[in-house]
Amino acid sequence: MSQWKVRHNIIFKKVYGEKGSADNLSAKEWKSNKIAAFLDSFCENHIYNADETGLYYWATPDGSLCYKNVNLNDLKKSMDRITILCCANMSSTDKRKLLVIGTNSKPRCFKGIRNDALPVGYHANKNAWMTSGIFRIIL
Repeated sequence: MSQWKVRHNIIFKKVYGEKGSADNLSAKEWKSNKIAAFLDSFCENHIYNADETGLYYWATPDGSLCYKNVNLNDLKKSMDRITILCCANMSSTDKRKLLVIGTNSKPRCFKGIRNDALPVGYHANKNAWMTSGIFRIIL
């Protein structure tokens, strides 16, 4: 396969998006010095971590096999997504039900199913984003 790619002048190119930048020095200082003193005043059962992630369920790959002179940056990616919120306390004694945020209040795939019967919580938003209103409901 690799000889075929060389013979036909084809390489793998990765599509690059935004590059993240972080203040690593401050993060390291916070982690080593400040956070331990801050957490000493709390019980592990009362410290929660919640994080949301976007799931692009129709996403195309980040890269592809192509000719060297082909530019992949002009291709538009599918942005159909749902947002998933995961939440648990530090001691893992309280793992909250996953929250899924979609764009439709009554998706066709839920036909005949009540939202409270789902194994996850479901809410709808035009952009499938977490909002302060949705966050207040799940608390």
